[in-house]
Amino acid sequence: MNFKNKTVLCVISHPDDETIGCGGFIHRLSENGIKVNVLLSLKSNGPRSLKNWDAYLNSFKKACKILGANPIIYENMFSEDLAEQNFWKLNSIVDEYIKESDVILTHCPLDVHQTHRIVSRSVEISTRPIRTHKTVIFFEVPSSTDQGYINNFQPNFYVTLEENNVKSKLNAMKCYKNEFDYGRCPEDLLLILKVRGRQIGKKYAECFK
Repeated sequence: MNFKNKTVLCVISHPDDETIGCGGFIHRLSENGIKVNVLLSLKSNGPRSLKNWDAYLNSFKKACKILGANPIIYENMFSEDLAEQNFWKLNSIVDEYIKESDVILTHCPLDVHQTHRIVSRSVEISTRPIRTHKTVIFFEVPSSTDQGYINNFQPNFYVTLEENNVKSKLNAMKCYKNEFDYGRCPEDLLLILKVRGRQIGKKYAECFK
């Protein structure tokens, strides 16, 4: 897939989704001169996130800087628990930035996390082939895409990562120390990169659909 002269937009639900889902890919694109924007579309409503929201946003900005991406924080974003009832408002936000982009990275529509699915659905509406022609790529989020009764994330697109891409992804994840959990910490992400790499005969890789 050729990304030369393309603008890439990563649409996420929460700070850290960009790093977990496609941090290595983002870094690889940016180091090759490809512009990558990361749109944070919703405000997290967890007690820890709300209490430390400004710090959470600073972590997001730092992580994007490490990955070489441009963070976009929508000024009037609403809380994720209001996303469904404000779906069309969310869609208008997402649509605004998709219009200026060629390639969209976002959550898998079969993700177990409800907010991830809502954001993915919004991207789907904004990229309907009858309206526009965009390349849409879904990323995995360990502890989310792999936790359904049926494993619905079946990758068909792999991106080989070099040591520097891996290092940048893991360093970006370290910006989110308060979010560490099973599947969402540097040690676990490294293991996943190795497994995905083995699947295509490489040392490290990220996978997509």
